[in-house]
Amino acid sequence: MTFLKGNKKWLIIIAAFILARVIVFSSFWAASADKGGWANFYGWSQPAQAVLTQKFHETCDWHPPLYYTFTSALFFLFKTQWSIYFFHLLFAFVSLLIGYKTIRLFLPEKIAFWAVLIWALEPFWAWHNFLLASENLYIPLFLAAMYFLFVFLKKGTAKHIMLSFLFFGLAVLTRPTALLIPALISVVLIFLFVFRNKIKTGDAFFAKKFKEIVILLLAFNFLFWAVAGVWMVRNKLVYDRFSLAMITATNVYYYNLPPLLALQKNISYQEAYDMVAAQAANDLGPSHVAAKDWNCTLYTNEELNKQFDYYDSESKKYIMSNLKDYVPLHLVKMAPFFIESGYFDLYSAHTGEYSKPDITAAFMKGDMGEVKEFFAGLDLKKSIYIFGMLLWLAFFASSLAAVLYSFFKDKPSFLFFALSALMAFYTAFLMSPFNFARYRLPLYVFFFAGFVYIIDKLWFAWKNRSK
Repeated sequence: MTFLKGNKKWLIIIAAFILARVIVFSSFWAASADKGGWANFYGWSQPAQAVLTQKFHETCDWHPPLYYTFTSALFFLFKTQWSIYFFHLLFAFVSLLIGYKTIRLFLPEKIAFWAVLIWALEPFWAWHNFLLASENLYIPLFLAAMYFLFVFLKKGTAKHIMLSFLFFGLAVLTRPTALLIPALISVVLIFLFVFRNKIKTGDAFFAKKFKEIVILLLAFNFLFWAVAGVWMVRNKLVYDRFSLAMITATNVYYYNLPPLLALQKNISYQEAYDMVAAQAANDLGPSHVAAKDWNCTLYTNEELNKQFDYYDSESKKYIMSNLKDYVPLHLVKMAPFFIESGYFDLYSAHTGEYSKPDITAAFMKGDMGEVKEFFAGLDLKKSIYIFGMLLWLAFFASSLAAVLYSFFKDKPSFLFFALSALMAFYTAFLMSPFNFARYRLPLYVFFFAGFVYIIDKLWFAWKNRSK
């Protein structure tokens, strides 16, 4: 926190952070409740039975526990959702600090300042600070894990990788997105170490012995699983199911399988979803979990696990036997992660108008009629959507350009951009075929850093050429 002292630029960041949230919140507060606005905003934020209860979380743990423990505890203590919003804002500002410190490990202060300023002003994130979404807790935990990982690479100190994997463990107890990150990072670090002579970044990590690297990664992967495993053991004791979250079984059946069927049968996603739900009802009986609003109290553990096993086996069996169709679908459906801005979601929640075509599905089916009709004639809704797509296309392209440029021209910053891009592609692949803009929120600082970095390089090159 010492970098805040005497740094006037942080007063600008703080002002931008507050201003963005005041504008977003006040605009929703004043919006028409009939069309969306505050009524929509408040409804999105108040899943009282699922989150804001004095009980632990839900009867059945559909998600990891940390965020719901946090929100339930605050609601129990203060009896109001405003206490949660306060901590969301606090966590958001802490995220800015962690992001700034992470960038400064590799890049100049001006890059860190402009990247964090853009992040502080970003309206989609400001909106989410007032929603009861687990990203609000996941973001600072994930960024802390990445920060300590980068410090370990820079300094080679064991305590920093220990802290990194500890925070990854806390992050996975908040969102299952982080489940495979330590294993992926371990494989990538070993790969980078093997080819260290080609990278030559000068980081202390590459000065270690290979045996030491392997021991460190094994030890701290064990630490990660020790943290995450406590909850998995709890699920085994309570539900007789050794899993992190029940959604790992249901999501594939209800979210991965329908897009595949929709593509194969040339029907809408909703029609495909209704088909798989009807099939489950036929095979499991009309009282299966999906038909009873996911109320686990209706079943014994044996009955519940029978249903989860069904979702898991049936979806995987069908997808694996149709990989030729599913693989391109999964890869194409990664695209929204990189170019969907979330601004249309913000506009829709404000106005209550949600009509937008599924562009990736239309592309896969070769039927772009609905897309062309949507973009025919320019209005505010379409302008917001197009602007957001072009803006995030620029952010994404910049992040890739930063990886390439740093590898050939700026080796000391290569690991920062390379691992940032790795996290982006990992998340996009893991979340496909349902990639929402909010899944990218934890990675905002890396996209913005890449964007400012490339703009700075282009500006410097242009100035030198003009001379």
